[in-house]
Amino acid sequence: MIPGTAPDPEQLWLQQLRQASAWFGTPPGQQLLDEEVRLLRPALERCFGRYLLHYSPGLGWPLQLPQIGSCIRLGPPLPGLDLHCQEQAWPVAGQVADVVVLQHALDFSRDPHALLREAARCV
Repeated sequence: MIPGTAPDPEQLWLQQLRQASAWFGTPPGQQLLDEEVRLLRPALERCFGRYLLHYSPGLGWPLQLPQIGSCIRLGPPLPGLDLHCQEQAWPVAGQVADVVVLQHALDFSRDPHALLREAARCV
């Protein structure tokens, strides 16, 4: 950053996401993710269909469910995701997803209402 210039909000947000993603890789973060898997798996096992969209800030929990044709991980430009996109503009046609999981997405969203609208549009 050049001295005397304002920080780029996009870069600050991506930095926060990278820090959050790194925290989820620590023992306490992994413990939280493991507990989420334990709690979510029974609900997700009742879901079925062709596509599951999993929007998250680069978390390392790939959803693989035998009753869902494809599980696609999307989110901000971070490693480990299948599709990089803006939270208010997913590269997915409307009404194509059978299930949408927003894992910690609202925690780090810059516009939670837009994110929810986009998730609803895809289901």
